[in-house]
Amino acid sequence: MEVYPDAGDIDMVNALQVYKEVDYPYMMIPDHVPQASGDPAGLQSFAYCYGYIQGLLHSADRLG
Repeated sequence: MEVYPDAGDIDMVNALQVYKEVDYPYMMIPDHVPQASGDPAGLQSFAYCYGYIQGLLHSADRLG
């Protein structure tokens, strides 16, 4: 089952911290997103996931 990044089995905050620790140099993008009613193309769902990832990146930078 596809879920949003804040509802899955992976601790996204911890994952981001590890990526930062190892100087991961590549992009982070959502692969698939849940389908939401009223969003048949998934654009809002993708926007949410990108925003969530961006927020995690900003937090990781601020927290060091």
